[in-house]
Amino acid sequence: MKFLPAVALALTLSAAAHAELRIPAATAYGDPWERGAKIGKDGITDWKDASQKILWFGEIKSAGKLDASLVVRLPAGKSSKLRLTIAGQSHDAVANGGAAPVTVSFGSFTIAKPGYVRFELSSTNPAGTANGDLDALVLD
Repeated sequence: MKFLPAVALALTLSAAAHAELRIPAATAYGDPWERGAKIGKDGITDWKDASQKILWFGEIKSAGKLDASLVVRLPAGKSSKLRLTIAGQSHDAVANGGAAPVTVSFGSFTIAKPGYVRFELSSTNPAGTANGDLDALVLD
């Protein structure tokens, strides 16, 4: 089983200040690892198994609202149905492919209290459907 180095995200949420934080997909984990997605310098590629989750972990320094999106690469004319779960809240979004990477918004999540948080990306596509290649998780 392969393991990637742990990456801690230190975020400070504040109503007064907004700073976008781009977390490279290469810092994520596949769960279970053996399911085929490749994690490397190009982000996450070959993610086709809907039972495999993509995970990031980080520390949220204060309570507040967190806007989340994902930068995805898909061929033109293809789409992917994805679900992002943060702090027990799940939001669905559809990525539609194009010539360049697309940013898919999952909306706002409420962070009730400071602490460590699991960011879980899952697919709601039919089995065997390519979920897209991932560039980054974007938090604001």
